Amino acid sequence: MKKQTYQPPELRDASNNIVQAGTYGRYTPLANADNTGVLDYINNNLEALYDMINAHKNYVASKTDLPATGDAGTIYVASDTGIWYGWDAVKKAYVAYSDPRTAADEAKASETAAKASETAAAASQKAAATSETNASKSATDAANASASAGTSATSAASSASTASAKLDAVNSASKIATDTLAQAQKLTTANGGLSVYVDSDGHLCYRIIATA
Repeated sequence: MKKQTYQPPELRDASNNIVQAGTYGRYTPLANADNTGVLDYINNNLEALYDMINAHKNYVASKTDLPATGDAGTIYVASDTGIWYGWDAVKKAYVAYSDPRTAADEAKASETAAKASETAAAASQKAAATSETNASKSATDAANASASAGTSATSAASSASTASAKLDAVNSASKIATDTLAQAQKLTTANGGLSVYVDSDGHLCYRIIATA
């Protein structure tokens, strides 16, 4: 008979009632010309079990050598490309997919990539935390610099005020000296001469020498 998937046998109880319908059973001939005898089904099931042990693989030369209608329980392997095919009974077409080793390698690669992404994410998070700390420090430094600038500005303003006061004092003293000299010159002209000397304290002094 044509090779098929596993064919369930018919099962009966002690009263000869069918408890499980099957492809072959009590009244199926052992063998016949149509290859639908018990022996045919047993041989088929042995082949099906063997295919199960070997992952239901059925090797064909290429994709073009796939059966027109596939067996949903069988994996077809194209020897020229190594691509696996399975029969989709709903779509009535073959579906290509990776063999388990390739799928495992792809899964391993995906796992490695996921771990690398996780490590990169952790590094980025750490860098972000460091940047936040540095930004906070920079803000504190800027605030301190601003406070220092304010103090310096206040000091500069105070120094300018002091310098202005001293300049006013110098100008005032200069005016007094100028006025005093002018008066001395007038007295000298009117009364005689002018004697200039330094006293015991180091002060510059003058006295008028009157004429008779």
